[in-house]
Amino acid sequence: MKLAQRIAPVTPQPPDWLAWCRMAPATLRPGQAVELARVLGPLAGWLLDPAVLARVEADLSLTYPNPTLDPAGGSCGVLLAQDPADPWPVFREAFLLPFRWRRGTGHGPRLPAKLAALAEEITTTLNLPGWSLHLGETDPLAGQVLVKLADQLEFASGWVALAAGLLVATEDGRPDARVWATGAWSAGVRPVGGLRSKLALAAALGARMLFVPQSQVEEVQALRRDLPETGLDVRGLPEEERSPRAALRDYLDELRVPPGPDRPRAARREYYLSCAHEMRARKYYRTTLLPDIITELRAQWERQAGPAAASHLVTVASDSPELAAMAVAVVRPRRCLLLSTRDKAAKADEALELIREHAAGCEVVPHPFPDLAAMLADLAEPVRAFTAGCPPEEVVLDLTPGTKEISLALAFEAARAGNRLSYVRHDRRDARVVPFSERLMVRTAGAPSRSGAPA
Repeated sequence: MKLAQRIAPVTPQPPDWLAWCRMAPATLRPGQAVELARVLGPLAGWLLDPAVLARVEADLSLTYPNPTLDPAGGSCGVLLAQDPADPWPVFREAFLLPFRWRRGTGHGPRLPAKLAALAEEITTTLNLPGWSLHLGETDPLAGQVLVKLADQLEFASGWVALAAGLLVATEDGRPDARVWATGAWSAGVRPVGGLRSKLALAAALGARMLFVPQSQVEEVQALRRDLPETGLDVRGLPEEERSPRAALRDYLDELRVPPGPDRPRAARREYYLSCAHEMRARKYYRTTLLPDIITELRAQWERQAGPAAASHLVTVASDSPELAAMAVAVVRPRRCLLLSTRDKAAKADEALELIREHAAGCEVVPHPFPDLAAMLADLAEPVRAFTAGCPPEEVVLDLTPGTKEISLALAFEAARAGNRLSYVRHDRRDARVVPFSERLMVRTAGAPSRSGAPA
């Protein structure tokens, strides 16, 4: 019998990399760290302990950069911590895993069952059917590792991050990769474990903000004192709020990257309307929405106002100083009379700054009144003095800002026959004007209305 016939062929056995995951990094034999990195593929930098990554880097003469979340739409990071009583030492004590929400049914095939169930719970709670969750890095072996690791991970703490990520995705928004969160949900935000290791990871990987349940903020602040100063800002998630969207409001405000002026109008509109902080919303409106709104209203003005140029404009400084600036930028007069009351002095200053920004060539003449009663009693006099000698058709009275009493006084007491009256209508959602819903109305004082009665 020939030797080849007597010796059975040997089938190589695959490495038992799951057993290696239970080993301390220092006890890994040569090549095992590299094999683990190969198995994990794109997730190696997210999951492996820095000591294991250092072994891989030394063996392969390469460098693993700190993992960062993809800022594309639908992406989100889930912050998880290992159970210290049942550790997988080759992995970090806590790690951020990248996931992505996509339109369509059927969660990713590599998701652990517990995580798929959590994703389904989130879409149900938020009433957003038709969305599915997928592992951000799609390497199949990495998915197998996650499935094996799932039994000792508490995915419930990822509820807040996943829910906020889904809400951002539905708006076609982009997440800030440096804003992290950890929190469970059960008729409100609930406390979570592993805060020490989660905080350490957030600081090490350059997070700028970490949201935790409000009752745990003090604990995290105490833990942070043991870490090097990184500028990490710790914020609380309200636990008494039963509405998920309301509970996540402050977190969402920080998580969502404001859509730039090149983004679709719908995306910018929804960002503005859902922005929780008034000052942030107003700044966004002025810088990213107002220029386009002015352009649209200018086109409406040119269609309605006719060939006569408008040389003089009368407007009012109100609680929305953007309206005065909008009127000046749309009408483009040579001179503008800016009426105000003493209690609106700061708003008048804001209006002046905005006019300089959006209509720099206009000469603005401020006219403050002591109070509203004085304005209503004497409004016609400064208007007529300002417009003296100007052809009536070149005068525009802006009826949009200020109280209805001021608008009526401008229209019926200050206006002369032939003056043009302008008013901007708009839709509202809650307390805010819906951007791009503005509709300009231009009428001529003393001219017959469409019904035949004087306008």
